[in-house]
Amino acid sequence: MVGSGSSCLWGHRLLIGLLMILALTSCEKGKPDRKKTDPGKIGSVKLVVPASGTQVQQYAKAELQVTFGRLPSTTLPYDPDPARGGMDLKATFTGPGGTYTVPGFWDGSRWLIRFSPMKLGKYTYTVSYQDPDSRGTWSEGEINCIASTYKGFARIKGRYLQMSNGSMIFPVGHNNGWLNNVEQPTLAQMASMGENLLAFWQATPWDATGARAPIENATAGAGNYNQAACAALEGLVSRAEAANVFLQPTIWSHGELRRRDHPWGEGWWYNNGYSDIVDPFDPLVPPGAVDANGPCKTPSDFFIMHDGVAETDQWRLQKNFLRYLFARYGYSRAILNWIVIAEIDGTSGYVDSADGPELIRTWLQAVRDYWKSMDFYRRNADGQVPLAAFVTDWEGVSGSLPAYVAGYDAAMGLCSTDSYTRGNGNSLMAYVGGCETTALYRGSVQPCFHGEIGGQSGYIAQPQVAHDGLWSCLSAGACMTPLQWCDGGSWVLLTQSPSGTAIRSQLQCVNAFMSGPASDAPTSYLDSAAVSAGGMEPANPLLGIGWSVHTNTQGFAWFRTPAATTTPFGLDIGGLDDGTYSVQWYNVFAGTSPVPYGSPVSATCTGHTLTLTYPTTTLTSLACKFRRTSAMCIAPPSEPASWSNVKPVAPPREPGEAA
Repeated sequence: MVGSGSSCLWGHRLLIGLLMILALTSCEKGKPDRKKTDPGKIGSVKLVVPASGTQVQQYAKAELQVTFGRLPSTTLPYDPDPARGGMDLKATFTGPGGTYTVPGFWDGSRWLIRFSPMKLGKYTYTVSYQDPDSRGTWSEGEINCIASTYKGFARIKGRYLQMSNGSMIFPVGHNNGWLNNVEQPTLAQMASMGENLLAFWQATPWDATGARAPIENATAGAGNYNQAACAALEGLVSRAEAANVFLQPTIWSHGELRRRDHPWGEGWWYNNGYSDIVDPFDPLVPPGAVDANGPCKTPSDFFIMHDGVAETDQWRLQKNFLRYLFARYGYSRAILNWIVIAEIDGTSGYVDSADGPELIRTWLQAVRDYWKSMDFYRRNADGQVPLAAFVTDWEGVSGSLPAYVAGYDAAMGLCSTDSYTRGNGNSLMAYVGGCETTALYRGSVQPCFHGEIGGQSGYIAQPQVAHDGLWSCLSAGACMTPLQWCDGGSWVLLTQSPSGTAIRSQLQCVNAFMSGPASDAPTSYLDSAAVSAGGMEPANPLLGIGWSVHTNTQGFAWFRTPAATTTPFGLDIGGLDDGTYSVQWYNVFAGTSPVPYGSPVSATCTGHTLTLTYPTTTLTSLACKFRRTSAMCIAPPSEPASWSNVKPVAPPREPGEAA
């Protein structure tokens, strides 16, 4: 039995059994032999989505409902291991591009299987099951995949993200974290203002039983899934698809894996279903007793996958949970990616022992490998999947990536961190955001981003700090905008005026800059093998700080100054092909779209160094786009910019600030 409320859990399982009986078309007495193949036990397999016909749009959902001729003998519908009393239900689809196997799941009243076809044409499918007493196969059905306007699933392509149809994307969004209602603003409002990504914690971790309670919580115990929470997440996924907005759920937040002796203080381990595992599958261990073969009594134990003899209960249940998430939600093109853990250093496992960080890194790698084995939608040709996990506020201002951060990033598909410590200073967010992104970019070969960023209300000037964070990170090579943390308290919601609505305008401007016009949109060349990012600095570093992303022949840049610029000065960007370039500067602060600042000007690149002239302006930042218009046949094309000559630079000083 799992959890502290043993009698409650037995009642929970009894309720599940009654619901399963109601879902059956009929029920027969007796059980077949354990080894007997019993095709007749599957009563029917019905294609319920789409509601009629067999035509399914490319990258849309095909949903099968499986009913049984008699009651499956499982009492553990969320466990796919028949040897432990569970049910293994899955379907195999064969069609254009290969064969795909997807697991089924129990939604509280029905057995369902979901699949999204990625290639046009005919797919046939078979459904198989195995429970503790029998197994069987149903065959065969078919669906026909027809064309749609959907772009598919996000996959890693170099330093950025590419959709299944080959188009590059640059997600623009914010993070609503633990909010009970994460749709603030609504998904439709986000889309209308240029946002296409909502990040959020998968649960309000202190909620015990509600629709935003953890799917696995202490009330029901690990291995039992809160169907109210599952249904709420399903509704959010459906609305995101309709609004054409991506979702980035965090599976476990730091506090769910932290107890009160952590330096950060009390977390929400008390509401974690794993907080009282006593081996739910061992009939020799009565409810409430402690099993010596692998209890998970502390948050640190959560990361232990093997007890020296066998796989631990917690790791087996974690895999079951990950499988359930993929089975129920993985089909959806709205899921950009999952964050496995937000702020690893906020977990007890990170601080309880010297080898804690390495234990977590090993666990993250195992999570990645398990997820990769399932998620054929987002897995690229190199076997990468866009999972992430991050630590907080390591402040990579030295330009190098700490070893422990690099270790976590290497265990995932994406590099990530967050930034808050320097967020309470108006002049420093640009410096920290750009330098941390530079360190992530330089320290790996993966896409990188800030999973959370922000400054506390009352200490900062918004939207200036949000603006500096957005533009420093994206111009230093981030694969998406840094995700502004919004909790309605010290960090404003984007629906709150004036600061929140002003930040929304900043996000809309970024989206407009990155996606259009088509002739010079960065998203049109981010898939180039020659794309590179690096810092750019003037001859006098005190004039400001900036970064640039570019291929060999075009790119964009952003520069921040501490005050108005009264005299033009030069900015050098290395790693471009020689020739004449057209440069257009933009005011990207004042409105919801970039405003050209002056007319296009010419700049010359010689010796693979492009020299821009930063204009006189009363603004403290400008962005630009540049493109080569004519070549100089002086030297062969260069390689992408090397990091060997990129140096961290000092942050710009505020007017009157002492040296």
